[in-house]
Amino acid sequence: MNTPIIVNAFANAKKRSAEDQDPVIYMTFKRSGIFYKDTYCILIGTWSEVALAIENAYTTLVLTQQEEHFDRGDHNNLADTPLDTWCCGDCIEQTNCDNNTIVKCGSNWDATEHASNADLDDYINSIKPGYYPEYSIEYM
Repeated sequence: MNTPIIVNAFANAKKRSAEDQDPVIYMTFKRSGIFYKDTYCILIGTWSEVALAIENAYTTLVLTQQEEHFDRGDHNNLADTPLDTWCCGDCIEQTNCDNNTIVKCGSNWDATEHASNADLDDYINSIKPGYYPEYSIEYM
């Protein structure tokens, strides 16, 4: 939950919200071309709602990877959550991520923060198929 993109989204949401309200974030995550489609994940909520959604996403991923019919190497390796990262050597210094670095430099997902639910709806309505003709929109 201490992922920089989530922490930054809440910091920005706090600037937009009234003092007596819990900040709400509106985010989309896009994963292009994995499993022959583009996948969009929508994340909306307060801190506690987002924490629960992320926990549920990891639980679902573990259960999916343990299912007998899902025992295909590439599929297990490519199945992930929008917050999963790995070291890909793309850091500015072109070095490998330190073992103590929690958030690594590589991810299958691109995150986009939205200022409001209306902004998020506009984004969702503008989604079109990419290289592969299929896409899915999932809510976390």
